[in-house]
Amino acid sequence: MAAALPSCAARSGTRTRRVLGSGRAPSILQIVAHQDDDVLFMNPDLSEALAAGIPTTTVYLTAGEAMGSLHHSRNRVQFAADKQDATRSAYAQMLGVSGAWDRQTVTLPGGQSAESSTPPGIDHVRLVYLNLPEAYDVAAVPDIAGVPRGMALTGLLLGQRTDVPTIVPDSGPITESYRHTKESLLAALTAFLHECRPTVVRTLDPMFAEQHWRGSADIGGDHPDHIATARWVDVALQQYLAEEPASRVFMTNYVGYGMTALAANLSSAQSTAKSATFKAYSTHDADARRYANSYPPYQHRRHHRWTPGSLRAVPAGTGVAVFGVVDQQAVQWTCADVTGVWSGPFALGGTGVRALEAVTQADGRIRLFALQVDAMAGVSGNLRTLTDGADHWLPWTRLGGRYVLDGVCPLVDADGVLQAYATAMVEPAAAAQPAVARLVRWAQPNGKGPLAPDTLFPAVQTAGTPVAVLDQEGTPRVLYQLPDMAGTGMLTPNANGTWGPATELAATGGSGPIAAVAAPAPAGRRLHVAVGTPGGGIGIFQQGTDASFPAAWQDLGGWWPGPPALAADPSGRVVAVAPGPDGRLAVACQPQPGTGVAYSGFRTVGN
Repeated sequence: MAAALPSCAARSGTRTRRVLGSGRAPSILQIVAHQDDDVLFMNPDLSEALAAGIPTTTVYLTAGEAMGSLHHSRNRVQFAADKQDATRSAYAQMLGVSGAWDRQTVTLPGGQSAESSTPPGIDHVRLVYLNLPEAYDVAAVPDIAGVPRGMALTGLLLGQRTDVPTIVPDSGPITESYRHTKESLLAALTAFLHECRPTVVRTLDPMFAEQHWRGSADIGGDHPDHIATARWVDVALQQYLAEEPASRVFMTNYVGYGMTALAANLSSAQSTAKSATFKAYSTHDADARRYANSYPPYQHRRHHRWTPGSLRAVPAGTGVAVFGVVDQQAVQWTCADVTGVWSGPFALGGTGVRALEAVTQADGRIRLFALQVDAMAGVSGNLRTLTDGADHWLPWTRLGGRYVLDGVCPLVDADGVLQAYATAMVEPAAAAQPAVARLVRWAQPNGKGPLAPDTLFPAVQTAGTPVAVLDQEGTPRVLYQLPDMAGTGMLTPNANGTWGPATELAATGGSGPIAAVAAPAPAGRRLHVAVGTPGGGIGIFQQGTDASFPAAWQDLGGWWPGPPALAADPSGRVVAVAPGPDGRLAVACQPQPGTGVAYSGFRTVGN
């Protein structure tokens, strides 16, 4: 369901821009519904962050018990205890530890108790179990007038139930049941946000089941607890951000069961590691063992609902402007020299912003595209225009779109024509075939007016959001992640308006969203491509003078909660920017322009 969200008012003249709070110590807070949600849907992001030593707290809202194991070998409280054991086994495997965990009770703001578990010898990783009833536990949450059994999280969120009981897992430190209201659960989640002071918040997908493309009924749907949990997190995060103006949060939503409708997008090494973690989990989960053949598709996939951080960089004056999403609003960083001092982030407004794109047109105006989400209502595409260098923005206008999986990638070609690219679920002409993720394109007809769909563009299948750049001849090049393998494909238009066959860049490797830019004329307009590397780092490929790409990337290292963006300053130096684990912006750039000039290491900039 789409909903028109409030537009940002036009602004003019000189004003003082609000600067967000300073960066903080890296901290990840994950809030999920069930005990397998993090290892199924968030890996390898989870394991790579743990390997990097990032403090991580995972909160499980439900006990995951349903009505016990499906073949009744374990009752509800036994199965709840098994699920907790499974999480500890999975985290022990990822952390490389063994031995007994420290299991304690913690008191929540409403007086209820929850369990907190920490692994042996590691105090910066914590698992917290709130033990609310799983959606299909109809014994704990019976019928009331006009409200179906079960669905505890959904019922509380929508005000259909005044309270629900907690489950008491077998043989744990919690020995009595408590009752949660909407207010007490919201207070608990907000308290975890205040305690953890996260720079990264991870949760599930609040919208995926709302996407009714063909095939979603059997391969694109999601669990009601996943949707409810993500919406609970949105409500809690908005309250936290209002109470904590000095926050600095990069938000990440993960596609749940519906990822099987999308392309495989992990490398062989990532899939192997993810499978090993889930095997450790399954040792304690009878249903996971019994239905083991259902899980392999998840081991080859990890899909963000929207690109984390959504960083986009464009030339601005003598330097570069970077736009991103922090605290679910649009923000901007600026510099006059990419190797010098950076300012920001400055708040540009908007609420519930999940994805951004920015492009500079020939007349100097910056177009900022935003995808805004009200998790309780719908999705809205919006466009805002910076008309000059003094922050004079025109109001947001609706861009529209159907079944778009992430933000759009805009491009202005050599003739000044605006175009945009995205990945969307496209339904084949054959009525029996399910929708698949394919590239789509919009352009200005005859070089002017509003954007319109391009029916000649090849709807090739993709595993991620595309990026479009102009090459050294001024020709658009559309780069995208190939499905079923870690690699990069490229599309190029023909003179007659059609597009040539897709080509694969030689041995690019990497995984996750890509970034690309063409260096300006002083540097030969050769393409630079950034990819994700094993361990959550970033690698850079530079196109050679013969237009070929090297077989290996320059590894810039690090661990980053979101993918990079690339831009070039007027001198031809290319800069890579990434969302830092401390909530700040990190930059790495060429010290001087030129083909093959290596990038410096990353440094943090701005507040």
